[in-house]
Amino acid sequence: FLAPLRLPAAGVHGAELRFPGQDHAQAVCTLDELGAMLGARFAGDPALWIEDKGAAIALHYRAAPQRAAEAEAAMRQALAGRPELELIAGNHVFELRPRGTSKGTAVRAFMNHQGFRGRRPVFIGDDVTDEDGIEAAQALHGYGIKVGSAPSRAGFRLADPDAVLDWLRRIADAGRGA
Repeated sequence: FLAPLRLPAAGVHGAELRFPGQDHAQAVCTLDELGAMLGARFAGDPALWIEDKGAAIALHYRAAPQRAAEAEAAMRQALAGRPELELIAGNHVFELRPRGTSKGTAVRAFMNHQGFRGRRPVFIGDDVTDEDGIEAAQALHGYGIKVGSAPSRAGFRLADPDAVLDWLRRIADAGRGA
């Protein structure tokens, strides 16, 4: 969506990374068979939605918060016998991701890359799964910014996505001397 730009990027909790000069993110694995299995199990269920991210699988239950225990049990069953994966909980979602990957490991990978050494990381997030990235940025002498009122260890907070955009505009304007 930023074409023709090919910016460094991380996705899927750090399981996909694209560094400066790379055309595509490199994924650590794919979970196609688990996505197909969970997709078949919940096919036609409008309240539970499977998101196959390639290197991770998410089961969203926002439309049916009363089914949280069922969603977690399904993901724990899918996790059985897969020690290379771990289960994480987010805001009305359970997700299976490669063990040892997180938004924090992505921040650390970038900061260890030549193009980012000596810079100050800034991580902005609104979900419990963003806390790893917030903590990593702060541990690397950068800034962690929590969006919203949920509990966080972030050093800074913005009220909502509009406040994030306003803050970024002010930074951009200050950089242009406006």
